[in-house]
Parts: sequence; structure tokens; C-alpha cells
Amino acid sequence: MRDNHPGYWEGQFRMLEINTHPGGRGPFAPPEGFQGSPTDYRDLIRQRWRDNPGTRQQIYLITRQPGIYYAGPYSDEARRIVNTMRQKA
Repeated sequence: MRDNHPGYWEGQFRMLEINTHPGGRGPFAPPEGFQGSPTDYRDLIRQRWRDNPGTRQQIYLITRQPGIYYAGPYSDEARRIVNTMRQKA
């Protein structure tokens, strides 16, 4: 599935809350109507990371924050992604 995200999110998104609800705000929220598997979700986040420097910067900044709250159906996957990035830093 190709993601049509703009690569950045206008307005505020909360760096201490990772929203994984489809159609939600922030770089970890899949597009509206997304019903992919956990593997599909990881692929989506990888594509965002690879294809857009603005998204990369947002994700990088989020992974540097302590005390993150995860919400939504892909919370476990988002937590794994963040923890993996923290270990590699």
C-alpha cells in the first residue's frame, strides 16, 4: 500500500503520545482506512522513514522522548519500532 501522507503534519501533534489509529495525527498514524497486518504497518513506517526527510526528523525526535504513551491498534508495533531505534542510537 502506498501512503499518500504529506511527509509532515501541520499544526500540533503530541510527541509524548504516539497515535497509531488510522487517520490519526502524527507520523506513526497510518492513513484512514488502513487495515494492514503488523508487518504491513512496519513496512508503512519504513517507507515514511525512507521517503521523507521531514517524517524522519519527526520520528527521530519522538524516539528521543522519555515517557511515551502509545495509543491505537498498532501500539505494540510502534513501541517495538521506537525501542529498536533507541537501541541503535
